[in-house]
Amino acid sequence: MHSEELKEFLIKIERLQSIMITVATRNSNIYEEEHYAELYQEVELSIEVMQENGLVISNPNPFSSLTKLYEYCLSHLNGSAWRHQRIRYIYEIYLNLFGQIEEFLSRQQLEILPSNDISTFTISQIEETQKRISQLQAIMIEVATKKARVQDEEELYVQIYQDTNLKINHLKLLNLSIKNPNIFRSLWHLQAYFYTEVDLETSASRKQYVLELYANVVSILKKVLQKYRLKATSQNKLFQESKLYFTKEQPTPSYNFEFTSQIEDIKALNNSPTQGVSSNTDTHNVQFGFIDKLPEKKFSPIFITDSDISSTSAETITDVLILTALQKEQDAVLRYLDSPRKVQTSSQTFYRAALKTQKIDTVYQLVILCLPSMGNLQAAVITQRAITQFNPSHIILAGIAGGVQKQSSRYLGDIIVGEQIVYYELGKQTQHEQGGSEIKRRYEVYRPGKVLLEAAKSLPIQNWVMSVKTSRPDGTTGRVIPQVHFGVVASGEKVITDPSLINELQSDWSKLVGIEMEGAGVALAAYESNFLPGFFLVKGMCDWADGSKNDAWQEYAADAAAAFVMELLKSAPFESKLRLEPLNSQKPLQSVEKVNKRSLGQIKMIICQRLVHDWQELADYFDIPPHQRAVFNRGREPQGVWEWLEQRNKLSELKTALEVIGRNDLIKELNQ
Repeated sequence: MHSEELKEFLIKIERLQSIMITVATRNSNIYEEEHYAELYQEVELSIEVMQENGLVISNPNPFSSLTKLYEYCLSHLNGSAWRHQRIRYIYEIYLNLFGQIEEFLSRQQLEILPSNDISTFTISQIEETQKRISQLQAIMIEVATKKARVQDEEELYVQIYQDTNLKINHLKLLNLSIKNPNIFRSLWHLQAYFYTEVDLETSASRKQYVLELYANVVSILKKVLQKYRLKATSQNKLFQESKLYFTKEQPTPSYNFEFTSQIEDIKALNNSPTQGVSSNTDTHNVQFGFIDKLPEKKFSPIFITDSDISSTSAETITDVLILTALQKEQDAVLRYLDSPRKVQTSSQTFYRAALKTQKIDTVYQLVILCLPSMGNLQAAVITQRAITQFNPSHIILAGIAGGVQKQSSRYLGDIIVGEQIVYYELGKQTQHEQGGSEIKRRYEVYRPGKVLLEAAKSLPIQNWVMSVKTSRPDGTTGRVIPQVHFGVVASGEKVITDPSLINELQSDWSKLVGIEMEGAGVALAAYESNFLPGFFLVKGMCDWADGSKNDAWQEYAADAAAAFVMELLKSAPFESKLRLEPLNSQKPLQSVEKVNKRSLGQIKMIICQRLVHDWQELADYFDIPPHQRAVFNRGREPQGVWEWLEQRNKLSELKTALEVIGRNDLIKELNQ
């Protein structure tokens, strides 16, 4: 491609970044950014053309729609400095692609210069390069110490940055070992970096960071200038001495690509020894420079495609996704399962389990996932991602809820099942002429899946009440046997302490049985999913939604709900995705029938899922450099290894490598 085409390509990426930042920082509505999809496709096409012309690049942006970007930001970049986290993340997506294209442009602009012609090396080059660096540092320090605003300095900074980059690449073309340590093409990126690094909270620390950023390069340039001024020497000798200086002192800037220090939940996972990441391997601080082949930063897609989840392996099939909002609710569910297996990644922790049913040929594969926090918005986002990841046939939301009293028929510890889930937060506030105001509510109503609802209504009470493992807080007083109440469950965004709201909801919904905070979000995600899983809500009443909170019943209520769910599933109300041979029904997990031959995508997914703890050994076998491992997306390092092999046509060597590291079980998957 010609220089002008490459420049236009970079402009399109900058436009994409601008739209992404605007949406991610909530300054624009997602659905108003129609230009994004068109730009994304144009960038994708340009990358394909460049690949055909021999450039080793790929599209690092996994977000083909702004909705996916926004959902990712809500669930992953939501710390106290969320705005800066999101800005920084978006700049980092295209970081290495910019470096590759800009270096290629520099080479085109300087291609008239022979790489071994030292006549183009002049002392004025060194002086101009040093001058430009000093100007850059001055602007960066002004911003770092809050003496200047980013918007006031951005245009000048970008001009000087590009000029400095061109001069450094000119020296590099002369075979001088110089690298540009400054990866901040924009002051907005620099500012976001400052706000998301714990060690850069003060003006003094930020100023020191800027000074150290160019310290090695400036030191070398000063030595060359000093040598020239103190001792007259020939151009050739000066060049050779300069080359020696650059060889001896390589710039070693440090940049934390993952910026996990500001994201507390991810930070905790990073410090955990159970992530499959070697604790003695530093994969954060990497050297960055405009070298011949920049390590390409890979951002694996957040959303798994349909083809990725079509494997027939029991490890990848999910019949039922059980969601809980609290850890105590998840613990209750796990008590009713035989040997649930914990699966932990950098972004989530969940459990897998197999549940035998009354039918000899039916075993359900379950995934149990606890939501990171309460509330319908978070529930909708996480459920959508879980649906795409696991493709369950049914989703069950289990746990505890506030009950609505009805004289002599409802007691704490009873079960509520939602026949309708009503989201009540929407409404219109109107002013009365006489003064005061009124909120006219606009309800959104969701209905559960018919299969599980009908099965629940016909489930004999003795099938589950005797299996409840937790003792009732009231001892022997009161009604001992819990009942099941089918009706309307109201779902909102806050804990209810005002009885007047209950009265208002009851006046509109006479069959109101309970109130909770996640059902509408989970139901919405299920309704809007292309996979159309059935949705079902089961919760135990732990208090009355009137402000008289009673924590004493929470454990029992959660346990009763879990017991009901398990007995409901054991009745085998729907067909499992696994088809078992009757003779082998005692070993259901080994009795999966083979269907179509697996695609490469299916094999990749299965192998990568099982390499979470061994990917380092595989990387060692193929001698993947540390700086390239550092750009693998945290929690998806096996996918990074696979793609590294795929780009270098080395997948054919994977079978031998797996044998060497002792993973013969995965060789069987390759042979499928």
